[in-house]
Amino acid sequence: MKLYQLTIKPLSPFGTPLKGDTIFGHVCWQAAYDADLLNGSLDEWIKKYDKEPFAVCSSAFPLLAGKESGGDIAFPRPQLPSGFLTGSFDNSERCEKMIARKKLKQKKWLLVGEDLKLQIRPQALMSDSEIFSRYYTNLSENMRHVISADNEKKLFLDDHQAHNSIDRLTGTTGSGDGFAPYSCGNISWCPGVKLVVLVLVNEVA
Repeated sequence: MKLYQLTIKPLSPFGTPLKGDTIFGHVCWQAAYDADLLNGSLDEWIKKYDKEPFAVCSSAFPLLAGKESGGDIAFPRPQLPSGFLTGSFDNSERCEKMIARKKLKQKKWLLVGEDLKLQIRPQALMSDSEIFSRYYTNLSENMRHVISADNEKKLFLDDHQAHNSIDRLTGTTGSGDGFAPYSCGNISWCPGVKLVVLVLVNEVA
């Protein structure tokens, strides 16, 4: 199988998180519409997917620009004992251990170079605010003016958007029968953020 790196630049909010299953579902829909996309029918490849997958999609992760390294992908930090992530705290005082563990819990991201060589070390762990600072540092002056000063120091914000369904018979939203106002979640990424999706493709397919 061959590994591809797809880059997405969000231009509007997403109503659904870009999880691997969601992205794979879109690949399947495209294969269903375009019979020439796969070497064989989609049904045939789905039947043997557990033994011979035609494509494996990751979720979308932030891609952070860097002047020296070229770029780093921010993966969610693996849930491991603290000693695996920052070394042992055995020689530290109790208070120092508590402070170190508290800081570690805030570091939710693990930076991995675009060569995908995983190195779990303290320098590669970052919090939401540290990830945002690196993103902000690499912005142009014009883009920095777009970012609000009271930003929550996160690359993305979870929000809700209100919707109304109009009953054409009464001309109102009503209070039941599916016409009551409702809200849907939205995920808004900061301007200029790029996301990476890693896709393994079976070249036979």
